[in-house]
Amino acid sequence: GVDVCNDPDGNMFLPQNEAQTEAILYTNWECGPGGVSKLVMSQNDDGSWTVDSGEMVDFASVNGVIYNCNASVTPWNTGLTSEEDAPLDAATWVEEYAEGLNAYVGGIANPYDYGYITELIPTETGTEVVKHYAMGRRENEQSWVAPDSQTVYFGDDGTDKIFYKFIATTPGDLSAGTLYAAKVTQTGTDGVSDFGFDLEWIELGTGNNADIEAAVRALDASA
Repeated sequence: GVDVCNDPDGNMFLPQNEAQTEAILYTNWECGPGGVSKLVMSQNDDGSWTVDSGEMVDFASVNGVIYNCNASVTPWNTGLTSEEDAPLDAATWVEEYAEGLNAYVGGIANPYDYGYITELIPTETGTEVVKHYAMGRRENEQSWVAPDSQTVYFGDDGTDKIFYKFIATTPGDLSAGTLYAAKVTQTGTDGVSDFGFDLEWIELGTGNNADIEAAVRALDASA
């Protein structure tokens, strides 16, 4: 498993009843390997909350996660956790990344397994985790799903990076869709008091989780 480090980050608060007096709180731990904790809570009459149970989310099915940073909640009440500090170039799969993840997977970790938005879906027995390969691989910061349950906006952490948009093929399902990058044109005159800009969305490609994950699996050391 993954220990909780001393770097907590984004929270995902998911009400579990109409009165919002029962809830699940997921918390990101920005470590390498990464982790997400899950607390099942209930609200008392005085407004305080009691933690009824807790556990770490099991990411074994997706070969672990790395540096879970910002977080958001979908309109359909699931969590989105962002892998922020991923090795984008496999040639830089240096010891700080590989050592812990190699131990986690019990072999040679594939660097292309990391750098995604991962959805956390509460179940009666734990949490279903889905890495959304279709949304692209980068140093993710927060993602925000618009009220249409289909359009997602998110950034790439760092300087001189890209602002992205993802449009899911089916509302409420982020497993397939089209990814866009924003071309920003400044329209203001002085950039301070009269700052403005236009966005042109450049289509990067359309894909789905299954096909992209299969391509990643073909790059496994044992493949």
